[in-house]
Amino acid sequence: MDQPLGKIAQVALDTALLHLYTLSPHKLQHFKKLSLFKQLLTTRPADPFDSDVLDAIETVIKYTNNLRPLTSANDIRTISLNGSYPPKIALWKGDITTLYCTAIVNAANSALLGCFKPNHPCIDNAIHAIAGPRLRQKCAEIVNALPDGEEVTGSVKVTPGYLLPARYVLHTVGPIVRGHEPDEEDREELKSCYRSCLAATEELKAGDNGTKTVAFCCISTGMFGYPARLATPVAVATVLEYFTAHPNSTIDRVIFNVFSDADYNLYLEHFQTLSFNPNLTIPSPPKPYCEPVVKALSLLSSADALLIFAGAGLSASCGLDYTSTKLFEERFGQTSLRTGALCLYDIFGMEFPSELDKWGYYFTHLTVVGNWPLHDPPVYDNLKTIASSFNDNWFVRTSNADGLFRRHGFPADRLSTPQGDYTWLQCVANCTPESVFPSQPCLDAAKPYLDLHNQTLSHEDAIPKCPKCTGEMFICVRANDSFNDIRFREGEQHYAQFLEMCKSSGKRLVVLEIGAGWNTPGVLRRISEELVEADAASLVRIGIKGSELVPWGLDGAVGIEGDAKKVVEMLLTGLDNKSVN
Repeated sequence: MDQPLGKIAQVALDTALLHLYTLSPHKLQHFKKLSLFKQLLTTRPADPFDSDVLDAIETVIKYTNNLRPLTSANDIRTISLNGSYPPKIALWKGDITTLYCTAIVNAANSALLGCFKPNHPCIDNAIHAIAGPRLRQKCAEIVNALPDGEEVTGSVKVTPGYLLPARYVLHTVGPIVRGHEPDEEDREELKSCYRSCLAATEELKAGDNGTKTVAFCCISTGMFGYPARLATPVAVATVLEYFTAHPNSTIDRVIFNVFSDADYNLYLEHFQTLSFNPNLTIPSPPKPYCEPVVKALSLLSSADALLIFAGAGLSASCGLDYTSTKLFEERFGQTSLRTGALCLYDIFGMEFPSELDKWGYYFTHLTVVGNWPLHDPPVYDNLKTIASSFNDNWFVRTSNADGLFRRHGFPADRLSTPQGDYTWLQCVANCTPESVFPSQPCLDAAKPYLDLHNQTLSHEDAIPKCPKCTGEMFICVRANDSFNDIRFREGEQHYAQFLEMCKSSGKRLVVLEIGAGWNTPGVLRRISEELVEADAASLVRIGIKGSELVPWGLDGAVGIEGDAKKVVEMLLTGLDNKSVN
């Protein structure tokens, strides 16, 4: 399949949006255009497109699909249960829409038209989004030919995969189980789903390599409410019974695909029971092929200077996620009750009931962040290893104020924190240019009066005051115009000197940008892109939920979607392999 170039895809995206959207999309940021494009396709009915519009839409989807990691079903090793069962069963945790195989199973609803809710997490939505609009149109043709306009529970309909890596999609409607334990009818309907899909797979043409593989999602266990602990043995037993009844089956491999650790463990425990081997392990999953990772490794290995730009996504990969409501509830639950804040981002600029409540929270915040676990996961250690491969030609600039680079041993002369650092407090009134002071002495003085559980301070003498003017103090971070950057200018000078050194000595600079979103794009994201546009650097951008996107057609730049710790580990492994070879 020919993959369109980025600039062609960008033009196609604008063309598609002009037909899908009533307003001009040209002033929207790139990631907002792409998000809008996906949402509009999700909500659009199954009406046919003009050929030029369909071409534009599929050009965009092909381009974005090419940025995703892909796994070949033939590389997923089967499980050896015991001599009673054929070695045709495999378990794989991952995104079913990234699987190269004969067919994938879609847990559809009876209308077969996919999900019409933008960003809904169901598999039906995911499959239609990657396959493109022709899948919905084909499903509409099928439904319109049905007597009641709906698919029967337990049966299956087959469509092409269109833009999916799988050649076919098997749409099956599982039983809906809500408010009660599954009864015999529910179990029979679930079995029928698996039997129908296997029978349909027998009729499909094998791939170019002569093999035939089908991947099952966890049918009915999501929105349809069938308990996963009860669905798992039904699924496995039905497939094994099928192979016993069909010893000459043309199906080479059945993959049970799961997306969560909980579902993975349910299948593993069931396989251990079947094999009478409590120590049974699942073969290691194959490493997916990911074109962006290949390009990133090429950019990194061909450079001789490294600039690490790190945003909040890097801290989040270590659990310090400023958007996490769970983290805030666990660590700062009482503050949430008093203020209505739901996550760490909500706090800045928040009005507190009193100064004691305010500093009770902030001193608790400094304590929690200052004691955040190190080296687990080892993403900072891996970054340090990558940086060391560039000898002395590397530097770190981060918008994070949490001090995790410093605490992991990154030297101060190779680190700039232009947005501030929790190790400093400043005079809010900026009574003098030098009115910035270490936070630790204030925290130590407050500890006898600090209730970490309730995030409260019990004595007003523990509220920090400016030593010069006795005025109000605050954490020295760039929260508003009063921010005093005097303690961070030296780091910025080192950063500027590093860039000048790279320029004057002709270094091939690569920017490794990690977890930089849109809260402060001028600090990291825009600078990365400007360096590439000026032909002063190449760019490897790591992020999630669209923050990994680079402008399409920007030569020398690549975005990788994924959790920072996993992608950094993948890059380190790839660089190690390149150095060995």
